[in-house]
Amino acid sequence: MLGSTTVTTTYFVLKKYIGGSEAKKHIKKLLLVFDVAPVDRTVLTDALLLDFNDYEDAVLHEAALKAGAEGIVTRDQTGFGNATLRIYSPEELLKLVQSMRSSS
Repeated sequence: MLGSTTVTTTYFVLKKYIGGSEAKKHIKKLLLVFDVAPVDRTVLTDALLLDFNDYEDAVLHEAALKAGAEGIVTRDQTGFGNATLRIYSPEELLKLVQSMRSSS
């Protein structure tokens, strides 16, 4: 599952490096594979109540929580110091996925 801001940030970065047309192709593929956690008034309101320094991180956390996610993958783990969900670095998630593959 992805956060909506994850999708927009990914598009922004891809556009910078490979152009808008190619970026859109990759975003379309991404959206075929992953669901997007809804961001509604409740998510936005509840995020205001969290003790996070960054409101965008708080919104991502609340959207993930309400969507039933088990964790969040981020390069900025310090921004999620007060998270109630498990926080993974990209490297930790990769190791987890690799260990799951080898055990099956």
